[in-house]
Amino acid sequence: MIRSEHTQLNGVPVPKSVLVTGGAGFIGGWFVRHLLQTYGDRYAVTCFDNLDYCASVNKFKAVSQLSNFHFVRGNVCTPKDVENALRNYHIDSIVHFAARSHVDTSLNDSLSFTQTNVIGTQVLLEVAREQGSIRRFIHVSTDEVYGENDAQNPTAFTEEQSLHPTNPYSASKAATEMIIQAYRKSFHIPLIIVRCNNVFGPRQYPESTYS
Repeated sequence: MIRSEHTQLNGVPVPKSVLVTGGAGFIGGWFVRHLLQTYGDRYAVTCFDNLDYCASVNKFKAVSQLSNFHFVRGNVCTPKDVENALRNYHIDSIVHFAARSHVDTSLNDSLSFTQTNVIGTQVLLEVAREQGSIRRFIHVSTDEVYGENDAQNPTAFTEEQSLHPTNPYSASKAATEMIIQAYRKSFHIPLIIVRCNNVFGPRQYPESTYS
């Protein structure tokens, strides 16, 4: 990520209070630390996580004593948890990392992936819509939604290509993207989707060689 004190999109409200779902996970935890350690008190950051098996408070331990950091233990599938977090911390922006991940796990427990990734995201969207205070909503998706590449003739996917998920995990993320597109069009929520490649590094949960 590139830092610039002067970088700002014209006409786009500057976020002040950011809710990071899944902020006790591997990638979400890095994002929480990055915001606070790079930008100081520029943002108030609220980490929202249910501390499932692959999450840990150690992911944000380095910033936990900062006055502009807050941790809320909650579930994105529970509307009341989300409502309380948005209201109590005056949230104006959401970065949504919270999800069940790992392809192999999804093959054996597919319904939990649909519940968390699809229903959980729609709960978050619906509460955001009802409260009407969200100026920016960034959803962290995955390049897995494009499907498998041809190993013999690999090509680079583009944003315009259709989605062809091939496993329960990627299918749940693709379904979530469809719901997000609908909320953007129907309710004019300022939504952005990012499709990340594989990520690996320190503090990674050992279930997989990448996340």
